Amino acid sequence: SVFALCPEGDRHFDTFRLFESLQMGCLPVVVEREGQARQVLGHDFPLPIFPDWPAALMFVRSNLPKPLVLDQMQDDVQSWWKRRKASLSALLHKDLLYS
Repeated sequence: SVFALCPEGDRHFDTFRLFESLQMGCLPVVVEREGQARQVLGHDFPLPIFPDWPAALMFVRSNLPKPLVLDQMQDDVQSWWKRRKASLSALLHKDLLYS
């Protein structure tokens, strides 16, 4: 899939759907209202975070007919995800080392 729906879970934003979609190279479609997405993803997350599903659907529909744009978005997200994993790994290593 090009896009993967990543709604909030029943308790928080941080769900397996998000990380599975990132790991598989999909573009996560993130809808959330609690303000947790930027905490989890960071401020450099390369895609919009939507306030509701109609806005997300409009974004998906407007970009599906643009394969070159989709390819670029997927490249941007995958590059970001590789950097994000490396950063999180370094933070975890540092925390474990100095705990």
